[in-house]
Amino acid sequence: MNYSKQREAIVMALHTLYHPTAEEIHAEVAKTLPKVSLGTVYRNLTQLVDRGIVRQLVEGEKGKAHFDGNAYPHAHFVCSACGRIVDVPLAEQAPQGLQGFVVEQTVCTYKGLCPECAGK
Repeated sequence: MNYSKQREAIVMALHTLYHPTAEEIHAEVAKTLPKVSLGTVYRNLTQLVDRGIVRQLVEGEKGKAHFDGNAYPHAHFVCSACGRIVDVPLAEQAPQGLQGFVVEQTVCTYKGLCPECAGK
C-alpha cells in the first residue's frame, strides 16, 4: 500500500475518533486537508479494511457503517437504543473447544442497552 497524505490523515482520524462513521472521518480529515472528498475517504477505508488494518462495523447508530482503527482483537457492545459502540476486551486464551485451532480473526458483537439507556 503506497503512502498518501489522505490515507495517513484517515488513519490518524481513526485513532482520534471513537468508532466513527465515514462522514465523521471525512469531517475530521477536512480540518487539515480541506479538499479531500468523501469518495476519497470511502476508497481509502475500503482498502484499509481489505488489508485488515481497520475493522468495519456494520451495526451502530441507525445502521450506518462505523470503523475501528483498533487492530487488537476485541469484541463490541452495541446499544440497541442509542447505537453507542463500546470495545469489550477478550480473554487472552482461546475459548473452550478451540484449543489446537489457529484463530485468525475474532468478530463478536454483544447487543442490548447501555447503562444510560437501561436507566431510562
